[in-house]
Amino acid sequence: MPTDSDSDSDLPPCDLVLKGGITSGVVYPRAISRLARSYQIRGVGGTSAGAIGAGLAAAAEYRRRRTGSFDGFEGLDRIVADLATRVRGQTRLEGLFQAQAGTRVPFAFLKFLLSASPTKKIAAFSVLPLAFLWFTVWTGVTLVTLTFDSPPSLIQTLEFAAAYAIGLVLLAGLIKKFVSKQVREFCRQNYGLCRGFDRWKHTPGKPQLTQWIHDELQRTAGLPEEEPLTFAHLEGDSEFLLAKKSSVSGKNLSRRDRVRLRLVTTCLTHSRPYTLPFQEDKFYFDPAEFRELFPESVVDWMIRNGQAESIEITPKEGKPFKVYPLPEHGHLPVVVAVRMSLSMPIILSSINLYCQDKVRPDNLPEKTIFTDGGIVSNFPIHFFDEFVPRYPTFGLNLIFAQRDMSQLHHLLLELQTQVFGKPLCEMSPVLSDMAKCLLEHWDRRPGLGGFLEGIYDTARGWKDTTQLGLPGYRDRIQDIYLDPRSEGGIHFDMTPDEIEALAKKGEEAVDLLLSKFSSADGTPSASWKNHVWTRYRITMFLLSQKLRLLQEVFNDQEFQELIRSAGRDAPGFHFGVDTSHHTDWKGDWCDSGLPPSPASHQDGLEQADRATRQLVDFLNSWDSSVFLRSNLPNPLPTMRLAKEV
Repeated sequence: MPTDSDSDSDLPPCDLVLKGGITSGVVYPRAISRLARSYQIRGVGGTSAGAIGAGLAAAAEYRRRRTGSFDGFEGLDRIVADLATRVRGQTRLEGLFQAQAGTRVPFAFLKFLLSASPTKKIAAFSVLPLAFLWFTVWTGVTLVTLTFDSPPSLIQTLEFAAAYAIGLVLLAGLIKKFVSKQVREFCRQNYGLCRGFDRWKHTPGKPQLTQWIHDELQRTAGLPEEEPLTFAHLEGDSEFLLAKKSSVSGKNLSRRDRVRLRLVTTCLTHSRPYTLPFQEDKFYFDPAEFRELFPESVVDWMIRNGQAESIEITPKEGKPFKVYPLPEHGHLPVVVAVRMSLSMPIILSSINLYCQDKVRPDNLPEKTIFTDGGIVSNFPIHFFDEFVPRYPTFGLNLIFAQRDMSQLHHLLLELQTQVFGKPLCEMSPVLSDMAKCLLEHWDRRPGLGGFLEGIYDTARGWKDTTQLGLPGYRDRIQDIYLDPRSEGGIHFDMTPDEIEALAKKGEEAVDLLLSKFSSADGTPSASWKNHVWTRYRITMFLLSQKLRLLQEVFNDQEFQELIRSAGRDAPGFHFGVDTSHHTDWKGDWCDSGLPPSPASHQDGLEQADRATRQLVDFLNSWDSSVFLRSNLPNPLPTMRLAKEV
């Protein structure tokens, strides 16, 4: 086991991406610790429940880089056993999700819907309504019998029916009032049955979710309670840590040893995902709201370390309140980022930040709602991706389905008989492994419920699903098959044995990755060589394709003249001198927001013209036909432009 920085520095680097899955996150702690014994984790990313695992992995790796100790990862080994411990009739895992006082009834009903057997659901939605109807009729008949000694007259019958109907209406009114109260409380808690934190309620041995995440992050990173782990710690920002009098500033990471943590959250107000930490400093937070969601020490730290003065907002209804800027770029506490990525709709409250609407005359910050990152990307495998990687980016992919091995056996048989003529294992273990990745994803969920779930999962996950099948992605991703009837996901009430079995699956998945990508003598494995060669072939093919199109365009003299005239006459994006990045609103359409001088623009035009001619000369002499030949990896990806989130 690694115990000092010298031995750890000899380990090869890797990146790691973790998929979301609510309670399925218990699959990750031991898997991360197992991987850390063979690799240094340079970058780690995730979303939703995968964000918890990613944050803990970053904290443990930070501690190892800073102190040379493996204690952080050993702490991850103990997390699963702790979550499986029963406290007052519940496992600690189930106890992390505690509804607030006003939403306990709907939360209990939701847990029933999510975990009950089909028989119990049929009873709830079929037998119970019939029983209520029978009770209503029986009550009416009984009341008639008790009220009248002889058969009632028509007038008496009508009077009784009216009184009974009024009673039913009053009962329906009480039910409606109760439901309305629950809905109002649900909305007041920012559309979540649980906040994940309650500063007024502390049950010994049963911390709520956010408090547990914060405690584990601090313990894993080896930091005191009053100094939350931030992205500045992970990324080795010594200037920031010295300025804030950090307790670990004297033994900070070098830039080479920094740990990159990237998480995803979804902003419903802006209809887009954001990568955490934010790339722009434009959001504010309300300390009063945050104290309902995070420990006091975290909120106090954020107020002290804000980069500007607070702004007072006067709403149309209610009292004025102050919002503070989030700590400057990269210095956000990790627990805040994890919780923002983890805001599972309905179950966990969303989080409000405030942002200035640039078209409003007063330009005051307005509320923006952030929720679960898994809505837009439940498995952000694109994190840390390079055209030709120098080290692997592993992915652990959770699949809620029973594994169907018949397809795999059929495919292997077809390949070995029709393509190679002999068993694949005799050809190469890499080819045998690649065959598993050629299977199409099947989701056989029957009935109306399966149809609706399929719509939701496809809408949010189609991009991840299609990317997972690409060569250069699929071979470094290890699938973990979970039983949708009892394992992870929406099952809050898993037994200790089920939690233990789930964690075991994570360890087995990492062992499979290590068996493919690690070698005893430290030399590159066959799978790693194949991965690099595949990415090289794809990259050179795509470059050859795109550059051939550029060659056709730039060899057209008429088009070259159009570019030159556009450079002289176009109204914006003129060449200017290099400036630091501005966060002014003009930076949304121009990186500096500063007007260039005519001289600097003219100089830029001349340099651009020379560079374009040099590129054309190179393309005219570059023979890339070898990269366009057959036997390319399949299916081939496309190269496109996309906004960084």
